Amino acid sequence: MTEIKPVTRIAWWSKELKNLWEPRLDRIRETYNAAELATVLAGMRRVFVYHVNSNNFEGSYEFLRKNNLVYFPTNKSGVYNGFSHKHQPVEQGKPYMLYGAAVKSDDLEAGEIFSEASTGNTNHGDIGELLGYPRCCIDFFNETWNSESIDPIYESTINTEDAEINDADEVTVTCHPHCNNMLRYFGLRITPHLPCSMTCESTIKWGKEWVDIMRQIDDMATDWALELLSMPSTWNCLKGVAIIETPIFRGITNSDMCLTKKFVNNLGWLK
Repeated sequence: MTEIKPVTRIAWWSKELKNLWEPRLDRIRETYNAAELATVLAGMRRVFVYHVNSNNFEGSYEFLRKNNLVYFPTNKSGVYNGFSHKHQPVEQGKPYMLYGAAVKSDDLEAGEIFSEASTGNTNHGDIGELLGYPRCCIDFFNETWNSESIDPIYESTINTEDAEINDADEVTVTCHPHCNNMLRYFGLRITPHLPCSMTCESTIKWGKEWVDIMRQIDDMATDWALELLSMPSTWNCLKGVAIIETPIFRGITNSDMCLTKKFVNNLGWLK
């Protein structure tokens, strides 16, 4: 079966929405990316997943030194644009990315555990714990990822209390913004993991900590992120392509190679 290469595209519903929201999305991404590091430096979790481009070893060394981090590389991946659910093949003579764990210099054990868990049969449980993920979401990921889906958005929604499912594999659900990772392909999210449900209590609680960190970085961008992730949206996937529609834009990305359409109608969060 043909595999869709990593890709992300956004089509705006209007020029006015693009002019308003495109710079906002950039700031949301910057804020979230900064929070990824800040949550480790603040002791909320033990590992910052860090990618080193082979064309910029010097810059990466300076970043690690500046933040007093030690790097444990575990895998190589070919360089790609867009979003990927797995490491890409490395082509000889071309740039590549090193994937691994950046840990605080006083917690080298975390890097050692991450390296061991990433070798051979990947231990997603140990990795998830190092990354601070809720236990219920780690267990859900182990049960569904790859065996059922490499992009278990639909699986998370049908696991949500009060979700309504019809005979056409269409689910209607209300997603809490801390749990809503339907826009993760575009770097737009509050929490870094795939939640076990769209109203997971542990994720909502953890998300409050992420929001506090994000507000310290950019309060306005955090408000925009919460606004965006609280909006109604739809997500559907068929034959390797996922299409996500919000009131602001339509996004397209690579996803599950399913032969029957999975459809999610998110009513939005108004509570």
